[in-house]
Amino acid sequence: MRIDNSGRVRERRKKRLFTPILYFIAELMVVGLVLVIWEMGFDLRTWSSGSYIAFILVFIYGFMKTIHVYGRQKDYQE
Repeated sequence: MRIDNSGRVRERRKKRLFTPILYFIAELMVVGLVLVIWEMGFDLRTWSSGSYIAFILVFIYGFMKTIHVYGRQKDYQE
């Protein structure tokens, strides 16, 4: 007896456009909140240079990770 799982395979291999962007934005928001707590202020002009560097590094890392996820995705060919 053969079980047809082609519907699940198609769903799993479908390209996702918005999900990686949502994860990227959520990651930036979490880092931003941590830095706000660390710096004890919402005013970005009063942040130290270390916080700016940390945010830029996390932004670059998250952006490259999102690009990598998009590059790994493939369409399911029927």
